[in-house]
Amino acid sequence: METCENCGHVISETEAPAVWQDQVVCEKCRQKLVANSSGQLPPSPKAAPSYGGLGVSGSVLRVIGIAVAVLSCLVVVAGLFTSRHVVMVVSGAGGIVYGIFICACGEVFLALRDIAISTWTLRDRA
Repeated sequence: METCENCGHVISETEAPAVWQDQVVCEKCRQKLVANSSGQLPPSPKAAPSYGGLGVSGSVLRVIGIAVAVLSCLVVVAGLFTSRHVVMVVSGAGGIVYGIFICACGEVFLALRDIAISTWTLRDRA
């Protein structure tokens, strides 16, 4: 996210930042600045594509992965105090690894979202 250098408004990921005399501004300020300078408003830049689905998916995967890892730790602890401790400890350890894998997948989704947003922003400014 960027900040408008004219009014200080935080430009969200769904808004397209505009450039006015080599400064990043929000669309509202861009319209005011252009209207004040020429009296004629140029067409607005197209809105930034939304990559919110990747962010939501990544966050959900992180939460699920943490839950799986925590529950697997409980299986390991319970296995230490039961007669079937070897089976429970091994399966719990596998669950911990699986939970970490799910968290890593969530992080990949979040990284893909960030790459897509930054690539779109760089391409739009070129």
